[in-house]
Amino acid sequence: MAVEALTSIDCNEAARLIAALPLFQQYDFNFERAKAALETALKDQNQECLVARENGKIAGVAWFVKDGGFARSGYLRLIAVAPKHQCSGVGKKLIAELESRYLTHNGIFILATSTNVHAREFYERLGYRKVGEIQDFVKKGLTEVIYYRSAGVPGRAED
Repeated sequence: MAVEALTSIDCNEAARLIAALPLFQQYDFNFERAKAALETALKDQNQECLVARENGKIAGVAWFVKDGGFARSGYLRLIAVAPKHQCSGVGKKLIAELESRYLTHNGIFILATSTNVHAREFYERLGYRKVGEIQDFVKKGLTEVIYYRSAGVPGRAED
């Protein structure tokens, strides 16, 4: 599994992956919005998008804003893993790559929908700690759980 920078050539495939996931559908994040957002992120030096590939196909996408957490810390804006690759280490590889580049720069924030128990447990296993909740922030009617990890807090032993 290779982790590398998203390119403009990858935007269609990555946007299809994102738009197909029920998690992002509840945020009305369809193919057109996902593609436009990724293309915009590619032009912004404060943002980085990574893909994990298996046999040349995108298995996962991570979109990161370098100072997106209170204009001080990194912010994982989005992580999407294709259904057939979920629970296989793809998400962990994407986050590990981002952490290797940005964790020492005042830590990383992540938001997870309060009902997304699988994602919340995943972030906690990686050493992120819940630091709060915010209602109606990303979408009215949804609560986001705020997670944070700093360089001084190691991931859990199984990592």
